[in-house]
Amino acid sequence: SLVMEPGKDSSAGSGSLEVLKRYFNNAPGAQSGKHLTNSEVCAALVDLADSASSVTQRHSAIISSAVEIMVHACSSSESDIRLSATENLRRLIKGLMATQLSRLQQDLFHELKKNGSSRSLCTALDCFASLYPLTRASKVITYAQNLLPVFERLVARDDEAVIDSLQDVFGRILPGMAPFIAYNRLQLFIEKLLEKLPGGLIVYQRMVAIAMVLLCANFTQPAALTNWMLKRLLEMGCMRDASDSQVHGVLLCLQQMMAQISTTHPSDNLLKKVGDDQDTHTHTCTHTNTHEHT
Repeated sequence: SLVMEPGKDSSAGSGSLEVLKRYFNNAPGAQSGKHLTNSEVCAALVDLADSASSVTQRHSAIISSAVEIMVHACSSSESDIRLSATENLRRLIKGLMATQLSRLQQDLFHELKKNGSSRSLCTALDCFASLYPLTRASKVITYAQNLLPVFERLVARDDEAVIDSLQDVFGRILPGMAPFIAYNRLQLFIEKLLEKLPGGLIVYQRMVAIAMVLLCANFTQPAALTNWMLKRLLEMGCMRDASDSQVHGVLLCLQQMMAQISTTHPSDNLLKKVGDDQDTHTHTCTHTNTHEHT
């Protein structure tokens, strides 16, 4: 059931909004919405997008209602309604991103937190990712911290469509997020990702590999994070009871990581840093053991 943001909106678009609310809520006796044809619903979505795109700042609450109902409509059982909702949501965002960026990001983030139906969630993910590079500097850290719990819930879903969508979304969001996440918090997130490796589905394993590569390449301490990731992957791959799918997932991650770190920052090669750190660790252990025997 849709719960729209309270507020006094302008009369423009309010008729279409009320009709769509009744239609998608299937309110008893709401004949003006319940018995709409698909064409009438699509027309109402177009009218709502037009109205919301032209409202003033004082009446901007209708934008939140429009975003919510359009994202919800993306999960309709009717394909033409889904298509219309997606097109009009993108049109709404394109028309308002210059003046209402913060509100659009906030509304889409709210839809991500709902963790709703697959189609609606994939649409909200794609739209949010398209706006993330435009995030104001004052809000980058806040979003970086608040998105991690949301991503953890989405990664835990047994939904191939959502996981496939996350692969693309991670490519657009993680590079901007990684520098603002604490090392310990990032480790917890990666552990959540690694839980998906034994599942056996290639779409999950590929998503994990992509995320780990992006985090390694964009974190403020890439060599330290890469060392830790390699250690965890080798531990998982060498477990006695490791399944074939788990080993396959580990190998996929290692392949992707080695391809990335060998070409990251050619003038300050990350792979060399990892090797130097490992040599230092080995030297320290050898020196300690020699001292103990002496």
